[in-house]
Amino acid sequence: MKLKQSSNGKILVYIFMCSLVFANFFLLYSNVKIKKNLSILKEDQVKNYPFLNYDLSSTVSIIHPDVILKEEGVSLSIFIPENSCASCLEFEIPNINEFYIKNSERTEIYIIGKNNVIDDFNTDFQYNIISNDQAIFDKKISFSNPLAVLLDSKGKVYDFYIAETNKSGKSYNFYQRMDSFFKEVN
Repeated sequence: MKLKQSSNGKILVYIFMCSLVFANFFLLYSNVKIKKNLSILKEDQVKNYPFLNYDLSSTVSIIHPDVILKEEGVSLSIFIPENSCASCLEFEIPNINEFYIKNSERTEIYIIGKNNVIDDFNTDFQYNIISNDQAIFDKKISFSNPLAVLLDSKGKVYDFYIAETNKSGKSYNFYQRMDSFFKEVN
């Protein structure tokens, strides 16, 4: 009888060890997959928006205390300045709505300043109002149109997009790319 119990115990230990090895390989694969997709996004992004007065292709991080960073993984934060142009918002809001409906758990949207610029638009997303008295990034970046940034749990920016007048296709493509990215890393 003791021999049978000992052999059952060994089998359980063996199964447990195999499960740990499998879980380890799965987590390593997932991490490699996320890093690969982030590097592809980094290579594909536009290197410089001249009107930003900063090249976001170098390392930039979020420092604003009211910006919510997800505990793990990557997320998309969208910043809408109070002085955003109405024509940019006209094209941007429908794309944000569609993206948010599919990816609300990985998306945070912020209105920068006191004036709620999106009251006149049909929004399907929740947002936070944050102060424009504090810097959002650790580098000085000026923007007056909606800006979306893909970031990790530490606030490091991996990809970005800034809305431009009469560029609705660019907006649509960005949010479709982010949607595909989130589906890939899930």
